[in-house]
Amino acid sequence: MKSDEFEQRLLELKTIYEKQNRSRVALREAFGLCTQNCIPLPEWVVYGLEHVLGCSDIDDKLSELGQIYSSGHLGAIADAVSLCYQSSQPIPHWVHSGLRTLLYSLSANKQEFIKGWLSWGKRYRKDMENKQIYDTFKIFMEEGFLTRDHAFLVSGVEYFQEIPDGLDSSELKYLDGEKLAFKIENICKKVEREIKKSPYRYRMLMTLRLRKLPVFKNHELYRYIQDVVSTSKPKRKKTQ
Repeated sequence: MKSDEFEQRLLELKTIYEKQNRSRVALREAFGLCTQNCIPLPEWVVYGLEHVLGCSDIDDKLSELGQIYSSGHLGAIADAVSLCYQSSQPIPHWVHSGLRTLLYSLSANKQEFIKGWLSWGKRYRKDMENKQIYDTFKIFMEEGFLTRDHAFLVSGVEYFQEIPDGLDSSELKYLDGEKLAFKIENICKKVEREIKKSPYRYRMLMTLRLRKLPVFKNHELYRYIQDVVSTSKPKRKKTQ
């Protein structure tokens, strides 16, 4: 076979593999074709061999995404489709069923179903904002340079890129640092409660990253954070 004939046959085998639900016959032929002719194994062959040998984590990931989807995190279906595409694996039944229901509901203008997806999307955007604030707070606490109250304050300043006592904000209108810290504390407490109640709720999607991108701190904001750090005196944990 010539190189172009190899490539054409591998594409044919890939199609057979996917259409026949991980056809081992197609996988075996593709593996033999590559090894006999010293051709690098395509990704779909590697993933297929891992699945046969029981060392692939694709099935585990898809199973977890199925649980996430069942918990109400509808966007998990997009991650599953992306994962199957990247690994050349057939989509699970729950993905097929979910997509079919979604497309039917859209074509039939099923408002209740559509509103459910819109409601999930709105909550997901808010959840990702709150989760980033919570993660920022956890990082500041782990660094150990701030008291808990100061960590709430600095987390708000870091996320919103606003100095509560300085810069005027038409969006936030925080009167003072205590008000900002109190808001961040309530957000962090809410996230902690919801994670315990529904562990999958704040799962960030690979295919839909809506978290706010960090921006460059201006000098005033950076100086403000440094001043808070220098005045904060957290209690050090006793070493055992």
